[in-house]
Amino acid sequence: MSTAFSFDIFLSHNVNDKQRVRSLAERLRAEGLRVWFDEWAIKPGDDIYLAVEHGLEAARVQVLCLSEHALASEWVKLERSTVLFRDPSNVGRRFIPLLLDDCKLPDSLRRFKYVDFRQEAEAAFLELVAACRVADDRSPSIKAVSMDIPQSATVQALQADKDPQPVEPLAVLERTIETHTDWIISVAVSPNGALLASGSKDKTVKLWSMATGDYLTKLEGHTDYVNCVSFTTDSNSVISSSSDKTIRIWDCATGGIKHILNGHSDRVFPVVALADGQRLLSGAVDNDFSIKLWNIETGECLKTIEAKQAVWTAAANASGTNVVVGGHDGKLNIWSLDTGECLASLTGHSELVRSVQVATNQQFAVSGCGDKTIKIWQLETSSCVLSLEGHQHFVLSVALSPNDCLIASASPPEQTIRLWDVKSGNCLQIIEYKECPISVTFSPDGTRLIVGMARTIAGKDDGLIYIYCINPSKTTHLTEPSRHYSNAKVVLIGESGAGKTTLAHRLIADDYVKTESTHGMNVWHLDLPDAGSNSLPTTNEEPVIEREVLLWDLAGQEDYRLIHQLYLEETALALLLVNPQKDDPFAEAGDWLKALSMAVSSNDSQREVVKLLVATRKDVGGMKLSQKKIDRFLQEHGFAGFLETSANRGDNCSDGMNGNQPSALKQLIARHIPWDQLPWTSTPRLLAELKNALVALRDDSDIRLLRFAELAQRLERVLPNENITEADMRTTVTLLANHGLLRPLKFGDLVLLRPELLNGYAAAVIRTARCHQDEIGCVSEEAIFSDDFDFTGVERLLHRPDEELLLRALLQMLLDSSLCMRECEDSQWLLIFPSQYRRDRDIPKHPEIFVSYTFTGELQSIYTTLVVRLWYSRSFDQKELWQNAAEFTTSTGKTVGMVFEKLGDGVGKSACFLKPACLMN
Repeated sequence: MSTAFSFDIFLSHNVNDKQRVRSLAERLRAEGLRVWFDEWAIKPGDDIYLAVEHGLEAARVQVLCLSEHALASEWVKLERSTVLFRDPSNVGRRFIPLLLDDCKLPDSLRRFKYVDFRQEAEAAFLELVAACRVADDRSPSIKAVSMDIPQSATVQALQADKDPQPVEPLAVLERTIETHTDWIISVAVSPNGALLASGSKDKTVKLWSMATGDYLTKLEGHTDYVNCVSFTTDSNSVISSSSDKTIRIWDCATGGIKHILNGHSDRVFPVVALADGQRLLSGAVDNDFSIKLWNIETGECLKTIEAKQAVWTAAANASGTNVVVGGHDGKLNIWSLDTGECLASLTGHSELVRSVQVATNQQFAVSGCGDKTIKIWQLETSSCVLSLEGHQHFVLSVALSPNDCLIASASPPEQTIRLWDVKSGNCLQIIEYKECPISVTFSPDGTRLIVGMARTIAGKDDGLIYIYCINPSKTTHLTEPSRHYSNAKVVLIGESGAGKTTLAHRLIADDYVKTESTHGMNVWHLDLPDAGSNSLPTTNEEPVIEREVLLWDLAGQEDYRLIHQLYLEETALALLLVNPQKDDPFAEAGDWLKALSMAVSSNDSQREVVKLLVATRKDVGGMKLSQKKIDRFLQEHGFAGFLETSANRGDNCSDGMNGNQPSALKQLIARHIPWDQLPWTSTPRLLAELKNALVALRDDSDIRLLRFAELAQRLERVLPNENITEADMRTTVTLLANHGLLRPLKFGDLVLLRPELLNGYAAAVIRTARCHQDEIGCVSEEAIFSDDFDFTGVERLLHRPDEELLLRALLQMLLDSSLCMRECEDSQWLLIFPSQYRRDRDIPKHPEIFVSYTFTGELQSIYTTLVVRLWYSRSFDQKELWQNAAEFTTSTGKTVGMVFEKLGDGVGKSACFLKPACLMN
């Protein structure tokens, strides 16, 4: 991206000053200056707000025309980039207040020398022109702002190797086949390696000779796009799925149809022939969230599994017992084909998963996603072991070589194929196209890579196939230098007032900082002993993995707990802080521990998070409980260690008190982070540097929200010698957002550098809902966006239009997380929080029909999620809510309901009652 500016001056003004400012614009233009003036720049039909945003991005100098009208104007408030122009570190820009009439300057502008243009004197005009020209003269010599971004030894060593020497490629183009009259969507090779099948948007399947590339036959019959093609294990039949809701089984020798499989009610995507040669499975999307098993010989549907998600992609293990299914919300689920049971969920992606493959050895799976990453999953533990970064757009297709050593991935918007080494995570080759690669697969012997393409020439779509020869002797060469790293998320949890933030300051900076109770959360980098990298590799194939530790400080107030559970996923180590001066310091520990267990198990059902118990304030006295009770608590809840600390004096948490060596607490944390269980990431060198720069900008500045263009300009100044594209920038933002460190907003192309700010706003909204005068746990959207909404204790954005955009993002987050419902009543939209209802419903003592379930977990979250999902289900209409109960009506007007009862610490019972008439309907 370039830092060159298209305009010298942007004139910010109020419509009531239009005539005077128009005259000024004309005079400035006559002086040879490039002026952005709304009447000249905004055309009919343009989005005015976006046009202003783009104008501000492209201007070197902002002239803010000040008048009574301007200072009272809501429109000028929208021109938020005065912050960018007034930033003293942004030496490439200049901010000039221009006084048009007598008015009181805001405090934020008083430190800037203004040009007095009240009398429109010639001297004032020349002063303005001279100031703009000074900015013009300075711009070529803009210097990078040093941010002292630490670079790892690995990255520094690669600095001199930004342009690796060309090597013989791993994949060499062997043949190009001109194929369909529309885009190819899927390609497959028969198990015997003789045939190649392609499915297309032109509604046909075509067969080709793998040996010669010769066209063999066209299979016609589908009435809509062909979404997937596959072969039976004997190579005698080809299977195709279509948006026409059918599956067809074709005879490869004759081209005739063996069976047309009807049963899905919407578009069918994946079709997979199972290894037993007798069954195939299929999956559908849109309004049909099902997996179906079919008999290949008879065409009979053997089983239907309700997947409860759109089935965009599926891959079965070699035994034909389980299938991995991918779809919306970044989740993959493993289903048993025998029992129809969901065995595990693979959580880690953040967007639509469009492709998945299971390794031949059945030990791992590979997935490609819209979040621009490829992930490798250990199937036995249902956990992610490796993330591959490098694609700059969504990944549509992935393929595994038969020996499970290579991954091929396709990104159509990026117009690239990448080849990866599974063991090292290195990108071995990038193949660039003028067309869009849609589908990739390997031949059964692994010697060929087949790519199905989408091409548009002169407005006409067609498809073609590229066949590459794979040279296995070239698999050790690197296409681009990479960095390998692993992140450990360490969270501080515990009741409000336990001293979490004070202890965090001691760990981070070895300072005693007395703080009030934290609102929201804080995130810091934590330096630990022996966290730099893993041991040196024993072979060239084993990567050196750098280690990074992030310390998350979560507020303990009740209003925040519902929100904080969204941030407990992927926790590697939890420090539960307790106040030793309390008679029962563990009184509130149960809720935190249950929430932690619930969040982690939803992400990785096989993993138990490591926990340490930390007693604070040792300087005012030790634990009141006996050591026997402490030991029993540690054993019952599976704590790995216990330590007493004092952030005030530094006991066990000060490096300085320990001879400038890591404190006892740091050593305890370092020993218990389960690095061998944490996923690691392979990322290109440039993306690694951009990530470092973005995190440093996030940590070292007071900037909270930036437009993407502003962020890009700052990164360019920090890394002036890098060739950075917009795609690089956006990819970096996406990847950091995957870790929760940034949050791109869907409005105004804004990036929230501190997403933890959302927590404070969320707590204020939840608090208001809980305090509703009718005890019904709701708050109107209109009230949230009003200027007088109670945000007491919240760290707020100063610029109101930015705050409104942030609030819109907050509402979407609350709804997406199933924490509330959105309903319209009396012409106003309400957010309804089931967890904040305060009216109790009596538990029925003698219900006519009664089913109860006992469960463990964070009761409030379980109740809220269940009620919200039932509320939005298609099965019931809502009727009534209480603090501990909900009633719904069936389509025939009958009543069903459930009551929640707390039985103990983290243990509850859900009782479902149904009127007898409901069973008859």
